[in-house]
Amino acid sequence: MAALIADRTYRSSGLQQHVMLAVLTTLTAFTPFVLGHAISSGRWFELVWVAIVLWFWITTIWRAAYRFDVSGDTVEFRSMLWRRRTRLDQIRSIRALGPRYVVIKFDGGRAELYGTIDGWHDFVNRVKAANPEVVLKGRLRASARART
Repeated sequence: MAALIADRTYRSSGLQQHVMLAVLTTLTAFTPFVLGHAISSGRWFELVWVAIVLWFWITTIWRAAYRFDVSGDTVEFRSMLWRRRTRLDQIRSIRALGPRYVVIKFDGGRAELYGTIDGWHDFVNRVKAANPEVVLKGRLRASARART
């Protein structure tokens, strides 16, 4: 049955991921000054701030998928630094943690999606067809309206 379903690429659209990148860039621009002040003053709070900014960068470039491709029964999530492949039936959960923030957990990893996903409901239906046991949580309404 998977061979009858056309291959498809799903992309994140909208401004959310661009705004997130702009905020991280702005915070990063201040990081050397905060780090210098933390070293000269000995305040640990500023070091925590630098660590949090670093953690957000690593999370963003490592886990945040901007695109994912479905080919047959395989899905490939792409972030800035990695590509992860898994079968649709190995996706264990899809959890919406916000209106446009979704975490997909699969055997061997996870992917985070930000923004509106074109064709989102089609993807969720494909996963449910391949794995009826998939756990769906939250309001999974990250789909863009149909474009004419």
